[in-house]
Amino acid sequence: ANKVDSNIYTWGGTAVATPATAGCPVVTHKVGTGTGEVDLTAGVIKANLAQILGTALTETAGYIAAAFKQFFNIASPTGTMNAITNVVTTTNLTNLPAAAATAAELAKVPKSDATISWNSTALAAIKAQVDASLNTAIPGTNTVNSINDILLDQVAAKLPTNNIMGSAAKTDQDTEIATIKTVINDVHNTDLPAVKAETNETLTRLPDATAGQPDGLAIVGSAMTLASSTITSVAVAVWSSVTSAMTTIGSIGKWFSGWFDTIPGGAYAFGASDLVLCNNAIMLLGNSSPIVSMGENTKAAKLCVQFYQQTVDAVLRAYTWNCAISRSGELTAATAPGFGYSCAFDLPAGCLRVLNLFDNESYKFKIENNLLVTNESTAQITYIKRIGASEMDGLLIDAISARLAATIAFPLTNSNTGAEAMWQLYKDKLDEAQTTDAFEGTAGQLASDDWNNSRY
Repeated sequence: ANKVDSNIYTWGGTAVATPATAGCPVVTHKVGTGTGEVDLTAGVIKANLAQILGTALTETAGYIAAAFKQFFNIASPTGTMNAITNVVTTTNLTNLPAAAATAAELAKVPKSDATISWNSTALAAIKAQVDASLNTAIPGTNTVNSINDILLDQVAAKLPTNNIMGSAAKTDQDTEIATIKTVINDVHNTDLPAVKAETNETLTRLPDATAGQPDGLAIVGSAMTLASSTITSVAVAVWSSVTSAMTTIGSIGKWFSGWFDTIPGGAYAFGASDLVLCNNAIMLLGNSSPIVSMGENTKAAKLCVQFYQQTVDAVLRAYTWNCAISRSGELTAATAPGFGYSCAFDLPAGCLRVLNLFDNESYKFKIENNLLVTNESTAQITYIKRIGASEMDGLLIDAISARLAATIAFPLTNSNTGAEAMWQLYKDKLDEAQTTDAFEGTAGQLASDDWNNSRY
């Protein structure tokens, strides 16, 4: 209603194109670069931006185009106006502190450069803080619980009392000091006068202190000398007294000399345990008076000294006593014999009887001239060694006591009957030892012995 429908077929004498699908007429613009013309160079519409939302643009020619190129000349942009990324270089920043203000702020930050020097402003601030802390901890005037106060307390505990330092106040340490003073006073008032008195007493016993007297004491200034003739005479007198005491009849020297003359040869080699064995032998012979020492001047003591050690060695050789068995290391090679065996070895010190070579009876050897001869190139032996009385077991002590009694019986008691009885006792002790060993291991063998094979 109230409208006119019409179809326009020509415009200004020129046919109008058929309307497009949307129903809008197709308008042909004038192509060109002048006013009212559309620049379609290269097939695209070119436009000049003169205003935005009615506001004319007054920018310098080319600036807006250059800005668009900086923002949008990116193949795959990821930034937005809220978060700009891919910024390589930033120049001419705005809305930042002024350059001077920024430098002032940076100057407050401690830093070190290539020469390891700190920013002077920051360093001064740090020093000021440290000084303040130290002044609080170590004040010029002592305060409670400061380092000064703690150190003073520690030092005061090690020093003498306050009154020694000039104060009238006293502490418990004064008692200790008073004790020290008392000791010093005692030395001065008592001990030194006593020493002086003793010195004076000694001086009264010296020759007259007359300068120039040949045999007197010469005192010149603080020096004191005794005449050489006086020294000689004193020495002669002392020596004469000693000689007289050691040589005159009834003197201690004569007594010792006579005592030493009565000691049998070799008596010094025996100790208390050996004395026990000797007294066992004496008591077995019915003598109720044991000897006191191996060195006393009695017949029994002299007989024991004469026969004791050889009896001990003989009994040790006669049987494989467990307490006397020892094992050697490798023996030292000696000069081989001229024939019969290819090697010889020195026996260990104290070896009385060789039992086995290499602890095996299959190895052959002999003992010749205190050497072990064999065909083996090395040698280790099991042997009976000489031991002291303190190392012997009870059966060995009994056997030695019995054999020693048999040996000294006739010279001490002039009785063959006693000697025979003691020898039988000795053989019984050997049998007892062999029986006992059978219960502890393989029983040992009795060695051949002329006394053992003889009969009274």
